[in-house]
Amino acid sequence: MHQIETTIIRLAFRLSLFLLPLAGMGGVQLPDSIPARLQHMGNREKVNYLIDISWQLRESDRHLSVACGELAIRVADSLKFRGEEAKAANMLGASLLFYHSDIHQALAYFNRSLKIAMEIRDSVQMGYAYNNLGDVYSQSGNVPLAHTFADSSLHYFTQLKQPEGMAYAYINLGQVHLQQKDFSAALNYYQQALDLYVHHRSQNIVSTCNMGMARVYKLTGNYEKALDYYRQDLALNKRVGNKSFEATTLTEIGNILCRQRKCMEALDHYNQAMVLFNERNYDYGKIGVHLGRAITYAHMNQKKAGEAELDAALKLAGKLELSSQILEVQKTRLQFYAALANEPLPDSLIESFVAAYDSVFLVNQYQTLSEINKRQELAASLVDISDKYILKKRQSVYALILSLLFLGVLVLLFLKFRSHARLTRKLEVASAGKDRLLSIISHDLRNPFVAIIQYLELLRADMLPEQERKAFIDQLEALTSNTYALLENLLNFSDFRRSEVRFKPAVFELPGLLGQIRSNLDAQLAIKNVGLETELKAMKAFGDVKLIEIVLRNLISNAVKYSNPGDVVMVRSAECSAEVTIEVADSGTGMSREVLDTLFSEEFQISKPGTMRESGTGIGLKICREFIAIHRGKLTIDSEPGKGSIFRVHLPKQ
Repeated sequence: MHQIETTIIRLAFRLSLFLLPLAGMGGVQLPDSIPARLQHMGNREKVNYLIDISWQLRESDRHLSVACGELAIRVADSLKFRGEEAKAANMLGASLLFYHSDIHQALAYFNRSLKIAMEIRDSVQMGYAYNNLGDVYSQSGNVPLAHTFADSSLHYFTQLKQPEGMAYAYINLGQVHLQQKDFSAALNYYQQALDLYVHHRSQNIVSTCNMGMARVYKLTGNYEKALDYYRQDLALNKRVGNKSFEATTLTEIGNILCRQRKCMEALDHYNQAMVLFNERNYDYGKIGVHLGRAITYAHMNQKKAGEAELDAALKLAGKLELSSQILEVQKTRLQFYAALANEPLPDSLIESFVAAYDSVFLVNQYQTLSEINKRQELAASLVDISDKYILKKRQSVYALILSLLFLGVLVLLFLKFRSHARLTRKLEVASAGKDRLLSIISHDLRNPFVAIIQYLELLRADMLPEQERKAFIDQLEALTSNTYALLENLLNFSDFRRSEVRFKPAVFELPGLLGQIRSNLDAQLAIKNVGLETELKAMKAFGDVKLIEIVLRNLISNAVKYSNPGDVVMVRSAECSAEVTIEVADSGTGMSREVLDTLFSEEFQISKPGTMRESGTGIGLKICREFIAIHRGKLTIDSEPGKGSIFRVHLPKQ
């Protein structure tokens, strides 16, 4: 019987070598050399050979690469070679992600690899699966998930002392911090990956690091240094024959030339990149070329040519079903019309951008919750009954606490909704500026509650490990606090616009007021790991203590929002004969002169995200300025990109 089964497996294996490509790969045939070599190998050796061939051909013959990868997975599955199946799924997923821009199929293979690796306790493939999942979510714009998976990958590879895996994890962490505009951290991670070259000797890693470091210098305005890295990378990829990376580098060089208004040189690089992307049918890369050419045409005042490029980019982004790329197209469309000479901005562009932004937010929420569900299902299959019983008792307590919290949120929402309803009735006959304000804040009021409901549903399922439950509670607390702060700012702004703010000035103690504000911001300070210190030379001030509390709370919360973990926000006070000055200083991201000039414009804008991607509407600063004006005081601001900001409140003594 055993001999018959072995014969059937061998026949099925040999037949699949020729039938699989014909059935699923559009008529791709395996070269004669591959079946010839396979005939002299054992089954496990055959699978590993197919995995190696699939990876080696990912650039030169993509269809054959996929055929070999899928065949390796099928055979490994049939022969129960679980370790080889996990490895094949990881590598095929990477080929599909980076060389076919098939993000959904790649995600399926990475999850398959992770599930198998966890079942058989294969730490190496777990590390690569986590890192690859980080790549997926980085491309789709879900930075928190990308960060989580990159950290998990680095944890495994550090324990294994595996240099190549550590290097890839460092690269992903560099990309995450680049997306968060934490440029110094990004450079540090890329450099750590390069420092491991003596161990891994991977030209692919070197090329990716060069690209990452070049992007950092491009985004910080150091174009010449960025071009040096890009040209090094271009020479490297031409030498090793990596046409996909070569095309990406050409696109990035074109972007810098475009910024330098070297339009013809930029178009030449874009066109070279497009030829290579077309040869490889790499739609993800082609989107970047179309967007670059659109901005270049805007600088050349060629409106129709630029619009055609934007339409082509949007079509490709829709085909790939990548919300983050759709948002990038809409953002570039705004830049395109802004760059055109004497061309008014179409009214519909803002609505399109806000809709795309909302779509990305909801997709990221769905991805996050989907990943949590997958991980919980997998964890549940790996624990025994006693562990489940202990977790269930603990979870019941947490569920009760969160249920009470959720009930309180609902009551608060109901009370605030009545006030918001009155405001809405007036906004129906208000100016277009107010309509735009509602458009901007709508996603900040709606989406957090969607997330809270979904978090609670997961917690009620009694499947969360204790560590993840604690993380959920922290996230839920921060989400609720931020939503409450937004609602409170909105109501304060509404009261001011309706002239319902009552001004009751008196002498008050600054230390006591700051202590009360600090207690209200403890959760935000703890989550971001930001310190708050005071240096008070003036201990008293004259004004309406309630209004000044709102002003200082907004300014300090804003400083924390744009501070990096480990930073300290400093509150100082001083006095002269005529006034008391209170300043709030941070060493965070800072603002350019262009941003400062638009802070208090009548048009409402979506504020820049914080260092942990916190969103906002910009209402808080407008409230601060108006409340200070009631005191016949003034608000001054000093800021510099990358060095932080100082907000000064000047209050008359009487």
